[in-house]
Amino acid sequence: MKAIKALGVTAAVVILLGIVLTVTGWGGTLFFKAFIAFNKPSGEFDPAKAVAPPDYSLSANWAALPTIDDPADLVPAGIEVKPQ
Repeated sequence: MKAIKALGVTAAVVILLGIVLTVTGWGGTLFFKAFIAFNKPSGEFDPAKAVAPPDYSLSANWAALPTIDDPADLVPAGIEVKPQ
């Protein structure tokens, strides 16, 4: 019975702490700092291992082009389409 009571008190404290952090605005800051701390790269950046930049003279390396009929040309119904 003591374990259930301790678990309930712990849950209440965690919920209360979450409410306080949300109301004061510190929760977002703490979450952001924790996110940065846990998502650091595991090693150093080596420029020699980086991939080459895309060749933008090739149309295959573009997400959308005005000369190609692609999903970027889709518009919702009722919207006036202006020529590109």
